Formats: sequence, C-alpha cells, structure tokens
Amino acid sequence: YNLSIEHRLLVEAQNLNGVWSRELDALGNPVALPISSSQFPTPEHIYQYIDQQNLQPIGYIVENHDHNGTDPGNGGDYNGTEGLPVFNLTMNQAESLTDAELPADNYAIEIFFDYDDQTEKRLLVKAILVNGIWEREFDSSGGPLEVHISSAQFPTPDHIYQYFDQQNLEPIGFILEDPDEHEDDGPFDFTIIGDIDLTNPQNLFELATDHDTVWFQKWSTPENLENIYWAISIESNNTNISSLVVDMNGSIYFGNFHSYWRDAFGIIAEYENEESDWKEYAYDTTEADIQKLYDDAPELYGQDRPLPPIVKTAGKPVFKNNFIYVSAYVESDGNNPNLEFGFQLSDSIFFDQPEEIIVQGNFAEGDLLETSFDFSYLEANRLYYRAFARNSLFESFGTKKRARLPEIEKEKELSLFPGAVKLEDGWKENWLGVFQEYPNGWIYQLDLGWCYASPDSSGNVWLWVNDHGWVWTNEATWPYLYRNQTASWLYLLIRQSGPAVFFDQMHGSFMHLNK
Repeated sequence: YNLSIEHRLLVEAQNLNGVWSRELDALGNPVALPISSSQFPTPEHIYQYIDQQNLQPIGYIVENHDHNGTDPGNGGDYNGTEGLPVFNLTMNQAESLTDAELPADNYAIEIFFDYDDQTEKRLLVKAILVNGIWEREFDSSGGPLEVHISSAQFPTPDHIYQYFDQQNLEPIGFILEDPDEHEDDGPFDFTIIGDIDLTNPQNLFELATDHDTVWFQKWSTPENLENIYWAISIESNNTNISSLVVDMNGSIYFGNFHSYWRDAFGIIAEYENEESDWKEYAYDTTEADIQKLYDDAPELYGQDRPLPPIVKTAGKPVFKNNFIYVSAYVESDGNNPNLEFGFQLSDSIFFDQPEEIIVQGNFAEGDLLETSFDFSYLEANRLYYRAFARNSLFESFGTKKRARLPEIEKEKELSLFPGAVKLEDGWKENWLGVFQEYPNGWIYQLDLGWCYASPDSSGNVWLWVNDHGWVWTNEATWPYLYRNQTASWLYLLIRQSGPAVFFDQMHGSFMHLNK
C-alpha cells in the first residue's frame, strides 16, 4: 500500500525442527528475489507455471506479524493478508470499479486466488460497522453483498491500487477474519505409535485411562454420503499428557486433532451446530461413558459387533405320556461365539423361579433346538415355556407360549415402545412409523416388514430385518439406518407409488425389502 504496487517474491525457505520459516542472510534480512514481471505479469501466470510443472507444496510458512509497515500498533497485519481494507466510496467510484449500479457506501477490497477454478478473484465487498468492528454485510439469505471488480477496467491488482491513489482514497478500517484459527498448529505427525482393536470397548477404556475426555468426531455431507470419515481424539486437561488421535483403522498417533483432520482430509475441524458437516461429541473416560459412546456410534465395532441373539419359540408342542416336547429355532447368533441355549418352563406367566433345561450342543443360525419336560408333578393345569440364548453380554428370550391340554395359546407381553400412539386394529405409531408389535419382540412395520426389535433405555433401537440383518437407528437418525453387516448407512426411501426400498449409501444402489 505504501508504493501502491503488487510485490511477487521468491522467498528462500528453511525447515527448523519441523517448522518452515524464511531464511535470513548474515544481516538478518530475508533472502528473497522479485519474480520476473515480464515472464509472469500477474499471479495467474505464476499459478499456471506451477501447475505446468506439477509442483505441490511441501509445507507452509505461517506468520502472524506485519512485513510492510501497516501494523496499527497492536501486532496485527491490516494489509489484506489478515484483514480487508475498508473505503468510503462515492457512487461514481463504486460504479467505476464494478460497471454496476451501486450506491455510495462503505466497501472493502478483497483479492484472492481461487484454486477451484484457477482464477484470481477481485471483489468489492459491502462493509458494515457493528459495535466498532468492521464486518461483511449479508443479504436476507445469508449471502455476502459483493460484486466483481471490472476485469476490463482493472485487469490486475496494480490497476486497482493506482485508481485508489488517483482518487486519494485511504482505508477507514479493516475487516479482520480468521477462517482457520488452527492453521499454525503445524503439520500432523502420521507416525503410528500403536494399534487398537476398537471392536472391544474395554481396549479404548484402557487407552484413555490417563486422559480426561474422549471425543468422537465425524464428517459427512449430504452431497457426499459415500465418504463418511470419523476419528477419536483422546485429550487431557494436564498439558504434560499428550493428546492421542485414533483413526478408522485403529492406528494411534500423537497429535492435535485439528492438524489431523486438516492434513488427512483437508477438513477444517470446527463444530458449530448439528447442521455442520463436521461434528464432535464428548464422553468421559469412565467405562460407562465409553460404553455409551459405542451405543451412540455402532460403527466403532465394525462388522463384527456382538448383538442380542434371537431365538424363536415354536408352537404346537407334542404331549406324550407325562412329557411335553418343545422346540425353537436360532434366528440369529448376533456374532456371539459362546452362546448357551435352552428353555425355561414355569406355571407362572411371569416365570417366577422357572425350571431351566440347557440344550447341549453347538448351534448356528437356522438350527433347531429341542427338549422334553416331565410335567406330571405340576399341580397347575397350564404350563408356560420359552426358549432362551445367553452369554456374558446378552440374554434373549423367544416367544412366551402357554400350553393347556391339549391347546396352546400365546400370551401378551409388555410393549417395546410404550410411548407409541395406539391406532385401530392393534396398530401403533411413533417416529419409527406405523407398526404392530407382538409379545415375542417381533414387530411388523408397514415399510420394513417383519423386524425383531431390541430398543434400549437411551432411545436407540436395533432391528433385525430379513435379508439385511441387524440395523441400528434412533429418532434423530431415522430414516437413516446403520447396517452392521456391511458397516454402511442405509436410507429408507418411502415412495408414493410402489413399496419402500433401501438406498445403500456406500455402494450407491437400491435394495428391495423382502416383507
């Protein structure tokens, strides 16, 4: 601004302890040479040459001080690198700059290179003073009020500076902006210091023991649903304890998560609200909160997440002499390798002190469970029974059945969704849609068809859907469902004509529902 010309310099750089800085000569002056103005008259020519040579940055010199004497005295740089100069323009000046009809007002000059379309942008930006601070002015839709400076009248920044000199214009203030307050965090060190099996929550609990907070961070956009990235940042309030970052493969790094997201994906990690593409959620490092993290983010388990097993008690038992012969089917083992199967029998519908019969053997999905029981000592004239499957993590029960010589009846159980609105003919409705539920845990949902439902107290629901296995959702996520089998997200598309279908966001394909 002192000379009203644009300087284009080739600055010699050096890497000191992982930080790039200007190299200085023996007198302390930066080693720099002007870039040829005859060969490269504009910044566009420089960028085009760099592209032609297939050059990529190997680092960045990050500076927060002033190099041209425009520091107002508080350490800032108000020359356009950290702030946009604001001018009070007449109507004639504003229209001369833009070839547009503009009123007399306060405007800022913004000049930057757009790497997306490889062009230099020169804009006249409407400025407003709010509580003593200059800001961009926005329209009713939230867009900035700005107009392109005429490239015919002002083909280079030098022409703009010359015009301002001719008009004797001086800045009346500056718009100060910092789009990335973490740009000086330095490069992320991608040296792997360890690995963790995230399918077991206990492993994450042990890794985070010496820290205070575990942050689950996730990025996705409506336009790019096939690529969903997530990471875990483990942080401590003690500055002597290094922060850790765990990526989707379970690799562990030392470092700052801002640098990780920036260098790994080119993403600025800032969480503003639930509409943001990048989000993060905090959990304490207790076992209970780590388990809650896994409940809220089932993708951490991968495809082998253990889920509640499903057994289906069969009807029509066989009575022979004093014995009742009952059976059941294993619908799903829920990725549990060590399950115990059997039956409970009782003369009470509440199964108070039931008799248990363990069925010995190794059973897989689709296998038949069978046993018999001598009921001759019972005084009651009816018998309740149900199949079960259990291990250290889960205990699942099949349908309660009631046997009364010689007929068998089903008995109602408590509702899985007590808050659902009751409709006619046994139908109910809540955020999950319209459905009928049955005492054995199965529901029939109008769009999904038959599902086995396993809700928890936090509002999360696991559904076993025919041909698709286990899927997870909750009221905030619906109609998106996380498919455990493929570790992908499905979208339930309800059509006005024809049955609903799943859209697999990972593979970009539609899948029919076999109801």
